[in-house]
Amino acid sequence: MERLDGNRSRAFDRPPGRYGRGRTEQPIGSRYNSELGSWLARHHFDNIDKGDRSRLIEVIDNLPAIEAWRATLTQIACLRLNHPSSILRKWKAATEIKEPQPTLRDIVADLSEDNAKLKKEVEELRARLDEAEAAAKMHREAADMK
Repeated sequence: MERLDGNRSRAFDRPPGRYGRGRTEQPIGSRYNSELGSWLARHHFDNIDKGDRSRLIEVIDNLPAIEAWRATLTQIACLRLNHPSSILRKWKAATEIKEPQPTLRDIVADLSEDNAKLKKEVEELRARLDEAEAAAKMHREAADMK
């Protein structure tokens, strides 16, 4: 396998249970833990911080896409990205599909529309209240006449 910096490295297999290799079907349980522990020791990953190791495995999972992204960077930018955490963070930020943020004009238009709807609702409720008050007044007057 080629390392991210372009130098040849000894090829390494992928962690057990995650890629259909090994005797485990899912990445859980004592068998998986045992095989993963052996894999980590074999590749000298057993002394790496657990969080960094998790990010390293995520980099391995997305290696073709990350390498394609890194090919678009300058050499200096590639050299600065020398840790799984920084590589993964920058790659995710660069490739993340971002929802467009509404502009102030869009927000004002939406609020104006909502305000108009609420004003119409208030007018309708006032009309119903006037009708109810008129009906109550007629009912009182009719009761007073009896």
